[in-house]
Amino acid sequence: MAEHDRPVAIVINRHTHRVERIQDTWIIEDEWWRQPIRRQYFALLLDDGSKRTIYHDRVTGAWRLQDY
Repeated sequence: MAEHDRPVAIVINRHTHRVERIQDTWIIEDEWWRQPIRRQYFALLLDDGSKRTIYHDRVTGAWRLQDY
């Protein structure tokens, strides 16, 4: 769930977690010669104390959880 292109909550395993704080954000734009990649990443601190990284795919509009 986003508000003004900034995440306010995310769903993990059908459980909604409120975003307590955005700790960092960065943008990746790459591979324009093949298939463009334009993503805005967010490092989040969630209401349960866990940390997650998500990104907003600026090409498709989808929001995804980044798995490391």
